[in-house]
Amino acid sequence: MLPNWIVNIRTLVFVGISSSGLYGRIPHGFSELPNLKSLDLNSNENLSASASQLFWGSRRKIEEIDFSINKLHGKLPASLGNTTSLIYLDLSNNVVKGGIPSSIGVIPYTDHMMTSSASSFIGNPGLCGSPLTVKCLHGDPNYSVTTEADNANGFIDKWSCLSIGMGFAFLLQWLPLE
Repeated sequence: MLPNWIVNIRTLVFVGISSSGLYGRIPHGFSELPNLKSLDLNSNENLSASASQLFWGSRRKIEEIDFSINKLHGKLPASLGNTTSLIYLDLSNNVVKGGIPSSIGVIPYTDHMMTSSASSFIGNPGLCGSPLTVKCLHGDPNYSVTTEADNANGFIDKWSCLSIGMGFAFLLQWLPLE
C-alpha cells in the first residue's frame, strides 16, 4: 500500500515505484507537491484513483507521469493538458473513460511539446478522442462510441457468431437423441 504521508514530503522530486505489487488507493496530493518532476507508479495493477481527483491542482514542474497498468478510473480533467512542463504521459491499461482533453499534446507558453501517441491511452475501453481511433460521440468528450470503422472485426464478429450458431443448430439436427 502506498502511504498517505508520502504526499507531505514537500522536497520530493522523483517517485519511481513501478512493478512493486502495490495496491489500494493512490493518495491525493501528488499534484500539489511543488518540486515533483517525475511520478512513475506503472505496472502495480492494483493501485486505484479517480483521474479527476488525481490530476487536480497545478503540477507546474511535473515532466513525467506514468500510471500505466493500474486501476485509474473516471474522466480526465480538461486541465491536464494545461500542465506547462509535462513531456511524457502514459495512462494505458486502466479504466479511464470519456474524452482525451484536446489540450494534451499542445502545451502553450512553454518550450515543451508533449508527444502523446495512442499507445499512451490504449487499454481504456471507455476512452475516446485523438490520438485514439475511437471517436467521441458527436464530438462530445463525455461520450465514447466504437463504430464498426473503429472495430475492424465488428462485421466479421457478427457473422462468425451467426455462423457458429447456425452450425451448432445444424449439427444438433443430425445427432441421434436418445
